[in-house]
Amino acid sequence: MTYNRSLCIKLTFIILVFSSICYAQDKTDYEIYYAVLSNRLKEWKINIDTVKKIIISNKLTISDNDTGTINSTIDEILNGNNQDLVFYSRNDFKAFEYLKNDSVKQLLKEFKIKFNQSVTLEKTGFESKGNIELVNFLDLNKVFKGHYYDKEWKRFYKKYPNSHGYYQYSKIVKSPEFAVVFLVQRANPLNASGCLVGLRKKDNIWSVIFNLYLWQS
Repeated sequence: MTYNRSLCIKLTFIILVFSSICYAQDKTDYEIYYAVLSNRLKEWKINIDTVKKIIISNKLTISDNDTGTINSTIDEILNGNNQDLVFYSRNDFKAFEYLKNDSVKQLLKEFKIKFNQSVTLEKTGFESKGNIELVNFLDLNKVFKGHYYDKEWKRFYKKYPNSHGYYQYSKIVKSPEFAVVFLVQRANPLNASGCLVGLRKKDNIWSVIFNLYLWQS
């Protein structure tokens, strides 16, 4: 068989273009990201509209530890093992009813396969939200350099004053009614978490139906 270098290059280009289309975020994704953010601030009794600056990383690289915890948690849900879920959900027993839902379980199965797919958020997705600043993840890496101690946080807040730390989102897996996403939030050495978040769309509005805090500090 004759090796056709030109054909190989064309096929590679088509695959890359198709992949970028598949993983592109749409309007609904940004509605979900904003709903998750608003819910998190509401838990802290903060109105999202009153916050001067909200920092969101344009990309999340999920660690091996997070990958293992996400996979094992989803397996527990699918197998009906609620022992650890009581802790992860902070005793939110309403969440258990949704975790028994067949549609939610199907999404979790899909999420387990796809959550590690890389997505890059775009500024245009949040353009109507004047207090949100999308930051390149490489800039955050330069600030923290893999450490999240007091010194690094002082450097962060000097660069991004009047913010409440920063947020990172995974790829969203969704159906017309439900959605699942992984959220990482960091604010200081003693305020950080990785959370598996479920949402439901009702009356054309996305609302959080469960938060599973897989790790926190």
